[in-house]
Amino acid sequence: MDDLKKAGIKVIPVVPNLKIAQKMEKLGVDAVIAEGMEAGAHIGQNSSLVLWPQIVQNLSIPVIAAGGIATRAGVKAAFDLGCEGVQSGTVFSVCSESPVSDQWREAIY
Repeated sequence: MDDLKKAGIKVIPVVPNLKIAQKMEKLGVDAVIAEGMEAGAHIGQNSSLVLWPQIVQNLSIPVIAAGGIATRAGVKAAFDLGCEGVQSGTVFSVCSESPVSDQWREAIY
């Protein structure tokens, strides 16, 4: 961690639960991405709407929400629950710039 900090690199790991989020904070990370089970490649078992406030209320570093954020309402929910940012992935895979197949786009819609 010291070498990364000295190099000016921000460390922001993805965490699936409070226990790991707290461990990351103790290690000195800059923020955490709290990823709920709704994420495309989720790593945890907690719903985003349960996970986000749990982590926000127990950490002193920024929390970025991830998992199931595909609409304005999802972004608003993340901010209303105390997150300082959002990370979306799957929703962007269907944008015109994405090289995914039409079959993938149809499956997402």
